[in-house]
Amino acid sequence: MNTKKIQNLLNALHLDAWLIYQNQGTYEIGLNTLANDVCGIKDLVTRPWFCQIKRSGPPTWIYQSMEQDKFVHFLGKKLVYGSRDDLVRVLKQALPQSGRIAMEISSDANIPALSRVDYGTITLLKKLTRATIVSSQNLVGTYLSIWGKSGYQSHLKARNKLIKILNLTTAYLKHNLGKVTDLQLQKHIEELYVKQSLITLYHPVVASGKNTGNPHYFPSASKPVPIQKNELLLIDIWGKTKDHNSIFADVTTMFYTGRHVPDQIQSSWKTLKLARDTALNSIIKSLKAGHIPTGSNIDDAARAVVSKAGLKNYFVHRTGHNISTELHGFGPNLDNYETKDTRQLVLDSGYSIEPGIYTPYYGLRSEINIYISPDKKVIVTTPQPTEIQKII
Repeated sequence: MNTKKIQNLLNALHLDAWLIYQNQGTYEIGLNTLANDVCGIKDLVTRPWFCQIKRSGPPTWIYQSMEQDKFVHFLGKKLVYGSRDDLVRVLKQALPQSGRIAMEISSDANIPALSRVDYGTITLLKKLTRATIVSSQNLVGTYLSIWGKSGYQSHLKARNKLIKILNLTTAYLKHNLGKVTDLQLQKHIEELYVKQSLITLYHPVVASGKNTGNPHYFPSASKPVPIQKNELLLIDIWGKTKDHNSIFADVTTMFYTGRHVPDQIQSSWKTLKLARDTALNSIIKSLKAGHIPTGSNIDDAARAVVSKAGLKNYFVHRTGHNISTELHGFGPNLDNYETKDTRQLVLDSGYSIEPGIYTPYYGLRSEINIYISPDKKVIVTTPQPTEIQKII
């Protein structure tokens, strides 16, 4: 945990403390998964614990007496409780009685991914302090999403590996078109993941024909679908290297297994490409004008393009997401549809831009990754297709 970095952010965001809470129980994940990541807790801690970082001074750790061995190596003040009454007493002793305390809550559940503290804990804390408990969304979004130079380089390494996988996959398809199923192609890509030493976490998305109209279609082991000539193919792959604190890359590419893309699909592709590039240009223009846009601003810009083309009802997900050491990072998402992400985009961080159009007959998604440098330059780090790629 980088206490100094957190304290700098607390001061910049006019927050008086960050109260990190986790109630893991006997579950590996627990309520607040980012608590373990931020604080560096590797072991299973079965009783509730807190870590409070103020604008200055060492952190304060609050944990149950049975768990003392899990916290012995951490620096800072240690407050140990035994009973429930002890916990209430210790919390009242530790909490500031004025100012703003940040916790993992989300007003009106606008950003559910950052709503990690249960209602009962919040009501208890409000009884113990006169300070105001506010969302940590901007604090978390900045602290956990910044790449740094080594992170940027690791992202490029992952990007290069994904491009190689796509090229090898295209060559494989050319030789096996009409002979391979979506499930076989998915497994082929996973074999390439292993050869490229990528961490991926999930199966890649491989969808052909009408199945491209399902944004998160995954091949079925019981009903694999042959990949035929003259149909759309959507491949969504992602991964990061095994380096420490490496950053993901995430790419979705559209293919057509024939010479002539049907006019209706081509028309939708032009709309999709315009929506993608409009989102990108909106970020660039805002930053050049001295304004840092919000994730919701950029989603609105892309969605307006699709709506104008009469395809509003077929764009059923956010425009993009933050990318960090997690595929879907804790920073701002390009979203004013699934959620209301009014956070400003974070500098020295990256994002996917991936609008989609999904009809009952076909679906399209084009995904690029961008990096926004500390000096507000926008770098497109992945290929930015202008056409649906043909496999013939």
